[in-house]
This record gives sequence, C-alpha cells and structure tokens, in this order.
Amino acid sequence: MSNPSAERRQRIRRFLESYPQLHEEVFRFIEPELRAIALEDLRLLSAPELTRIADRIKYLSKHRLPAPHAPRPRCNGKAIYDERGARAAANMVREAGRGDMRIYACPLCGGHHLTHTEAKED
Repeated sequence: MSNPSAERRQRIRRFLESYPQLHEEVFRFIEPELRAIALEDLRLLSAPELTRIADRIKYLSKHRLPAPHAPRPRCNGKAIYDERGARAAANMVREAGRGDMRIYACPLCGGHHLTHTEAKED
C-alpha cells in the first residue's frame, strides 16, 4: 500500500515547481516558519501541515490557475456550438436537473445556441 503523505508531498512539490508565481498565494494563510520549511524540505512537515498546504493548493488549482483552453466563442453573449456540441450541452443541462434546453440555429453567426424558452408559434 502506498504512503498517502509521500503522495501528498509529491503533489505539493510538483505544484510548487510548476507554478512558482503562486508561492505567495499558496502560503498566504500559513505561518512564515512553515513556508520556509516547505520550500526547503517537505519531509520535515507533519501530516496536518501537509494537509493544510495541499488543501490550499487544491483551492488554487480550481480557482486561480489559468484556463486550460480558450473560452468558447460567443454571439451576443451566448455560447456558439455546432449542432452536435449543442445537443451534448443540452443533455448535460438536463442530466444535471436544470430543465430542458431548446437548441436553435442562429442566423447571425451560423452556429447553434441553447435556451430555456419555448419556440415561438408563427
């Protein structure tokens, strides 16, 4: 069985090496002595100290890292999909329990958009 503390140390080490610009954010709420020890040798930290740093890194990974891909193109504030992508997005919304989405073709951009509103009767 693998050692969870060793795995946590590896994750922390990889993050600190990959994102040196985020060191200030990682150690923002952690004592300066712990920061010095962590940057020097992670093996000297106890399990609770490693957990605090790992939790902070987990938060930063979700909220502060640059986006891994470019944002979806938009037309008047609405995401532009191809027909297949629109179906997939509508299915994800339905499965998440947020209601049914209607897919419609946009005459402005030539793509497809999603909406919750019903189709208008002509």
